[in-house]
Parts: sequence; structure tokens; C-alpha cells
Amino acid sequence: MDNFNRIYDILYHIDIATQTLETKELEQGDLNEYIHDLVKTIITTPDNRYFKFKSDTTEIKNQVDKLFANQQSKEIFEEASLVIAQRLLRTEISTQQRYQHLTDIQKGSLIESFLEFEGDKYFLITKVEHERFLNTEDLVRQIGLPYEKRTLKTCLIRLALDGSVSDVIVTDSNNKISVYWYDEFIELDELNSNETNTKKAFYSIDNELNKIIKKKSPSDYTVLRNNLIGYFRSQTNFAFENMIQTVFGEYQPDNPEINMDNVKQVVRQLPEKKGFDTRFEVIEKEINARIRKVVRISDKIELKLNDHIEQLRSTIKSETRPNGDKVIVIKTENEEAFNLFKFD
Repeated sequence: MDNFNRIYDILYHIDIATQTLETKELEQGDLNEYIHDLVKTIITTPDNRYFKFKSDTTEIKNQVDKLFANQQSKEIFEEASLVIAQRLLRTEISTQQRYQHLTDIQKGSLIESFLEFEGDKYFLITKVEHERFLNTEDLVRQIGLPYEKRTLKTCLIRLALDGSVSDVIVTDSNNKISVYWYDEFIELDELNSNETNTKKAFYSIDNELNKIIKKKSPSDYTVLRNNLIGYFRSQTNFAFENMIQTVFGEYQPDNPEINMDNVKQVVRQLPEKKGFDTRFEVIEKEINARIRKVVRISDKIELKLNDHIEQLRSTIKSETRPNGDKVIVIKTENEEAFNLFKFD
């Protein structure tokens, strides 16, 4: 196992119906592996969302600062964790009351853990789904954590060397991170908005394709750019590795000089290099202007590409006639347009 140490942790069963908390200290056992694997997954996943506290005076930020300033005090940890659990209970009660006609807040337990992983210290706040079961020995009804389901929502806060908050990573087992979790409960702002992420991600990848592929192989650039547009047009939520597979996948370039593994490696560096998240909600209007492309055919003719083209290779392609003339052939279902150029 990696360099991993649970310093303090505690579990609260959250009961919205009775508006109560039930506290339980956590033992070692399988939970050690559970929290280790959870933290490792959060840190190493390519699809992380980074956040920051709305201000230094919010309730949870105050408790985190207190914990980080008193790392040797279990009493401070327990005080801070209780304040945080009480805030979650209040938040879930108010959220349930507002949206009860639409959905139910998923029942679960809150685990809070102050831990060390690979030389860094973290404070983990995670909501996990719990299940009731009968103990096989005494048939007493108990509450347990379903090991395979792992977690519902997390917030992992890293301690900087100067004792301040460094990174704040938020995850959700749903495709979209619940607003009540990061905004109302923990009171966080996204480092990058969905609008900013959409624009930065599309523009950065598009620019990279233009730089490393277009001059070597214009046709491969056209296909991959069309794939990129198709991904942003078809996906509600951007997930970086899913994008890599969808846009580049097993694509075989026309030009053998194009090494797709190298292309993917360069693109994988872009989130950190260009400052966008690897998971966010796609806001289509942010890329509309960039998608449109005008290709100059001659002094008198321009070809305007407005969007993703299904079956690109069979819709438009270049050909060379026997006499050496270079032509572009475009498939159309528009009878009027077809007849306009139907010359004898």
C-alpha cells in the first residue's frame, strides 16, 4: 500500500426524516483500504474538478483552517467534524424541502477523515450510501457501508506547506456535481466556470490540432477537427478520457507520419498547460463562433463549414480529374442547390 496514514476520522449517519445525526468512530479493518482507495482514485483520476472557497469566512473554511492549525488535536478534529456534519444535515433538509416535488436527496452517511497520503496531508469529506442489514451471527439490524458502491460525493482538501488550503477537488458519482453539495454545503466556487472550461478546452485542442497536424496532413486535420466538433455537440458533460477515445480513438491517419500516440500525449498535457478542468458541463454557445470555418476555394468561391458533418468522408471529398484538374465533390440532398450547378 502507498504511504498512507489515517490520522483522525469519524462517521455520521445522516437522517433527514428525524433531522438527527448518529456518530460512529471508525476502526481500522477494511475501512483503511476503503479510504485509501477512495483518496487514491480522487487524486489520480484524470477527470477532476477544482474549486476554491467562496471566502475565508465561510463556516466550513473556518473549520478546515482550525483543523489544519491544530493537527495534533483530536478534540479540535471532532469539534470541526461535528460542525461540518450539522451543516450538511441542515443543507440536506432545506434542499429536500425545496425540491421534494422533483427528487429525493440520496440517503447516506458522512465520513470525515484527516489523513496523510504520499507525503501530503488531506482533509476528506465524503458522503457514502449506507444500507441496513441483519448481522448473520445475532440477527440484529445494523447499518453498513456497501464496499463496492464506494461513494456518492466527495470533497478532498489538500494542506499546503504553509498550513493553508492548497487544492480543493470535488467529485460526484452523478455525471453532474450536485449544486447543493459544493455551493450550499461546502460553499465553493469553481476555479473555472462551465463556460470558461468549454471555451478553453475546445480552443486549446483545436489550436493544437492546427499546429501539429494541419501542415503535415490537412485531410487528417479535417477529420479529427470534425470529430472534436461532434464530441462537443453531442455531449452534455465533458470527460477528458472519454473525449480522447471519441475524438482520437483508434483513428488511422491518412499520412503515416502522423503518430496518434504522440498526438494523444500532447493533447493530454493541455488541461494543466492551458488551465481547464477535465470534467465539466458543456456550454455549446461558447464554441459556436469557433466551429464555423470558411475554406477559400478560389478568388470567387468560398466553402463555409458550419457544424459537425456526419459521414464526412462520403459527404465531401477532393478528387483529381484525368486531365489533372483538382475538384471538390460535395454530396447534397438539397434539390434546389443541386439544380443550380447541374450544367450540360
